[in-house]
Amino acid sequence: MTNACIIFMLAHHQDVQNKVLEELLTIYSSGDPDRQPTYDDLQKMEYLERVIKETMRHFPPLPLLARNVEKETTIGGYLIPAGSTFAIFPALLHLNAQIYPDPEKFNPDNFLPEACRSRHPYSFLPFSAGYRNCPGIKYAMLQMKTVISTLIRSYRFYPSDKCPKPENLRTTFSTTLKFVDGCYVKIEART
Repeated sequence: MTNACIIFMLAHHQDVQNKVLEELLTIYSSGDPDRQPTYDDLQKMEYLERVIKETMRHFPPLPLLARNVEKETTIGGYLIPAGSTFAIFPALLHLNAQIYPDPEKFNPDNFLPEACRSRHPYSFLPFSAGYRNCPGIKYAMLQMKTVISTLIRSYRFYPSDKCPKPENLRTTFSTTLKFVDGCYVKIEART
């Protein structure tokens, strides 16, 4: 789902897609440019990682994170009683204007190191956080970088007539994010 959302957002943000391609052309400028990405190549894909994170900010894969409250605590002036269930909705957190300036805008610079340092470490929760977070976070990031970098080097993506704007992409949540009407883009081979 996230790979599809990344491709969709790149199709709708040609400037971002061009920057991803520039980064990849630099990484693949030595040796065989058609080679499969190595682990070292993937580590150099800093801008692509910011694009992935920004996409997950807009389309978090998990709709709800819930935790049992073991001991009474206060958060933001609210008493959370022991034994209750505390629910976090990442989509609401990720679109909070107090955390992300202009939260509706697709801006990979939201994940520049200095921007991340200025925010609370739990202000971005696509895979949960803390000791109960997803154990596959690093694997997922490597997988997404591998897929997206391979596709971007071979294809250019454009908006589809079936879904001309990002606000037209309808999603729903069950256990994870799902598309209501599909996720369409136009694909053109790079020459």
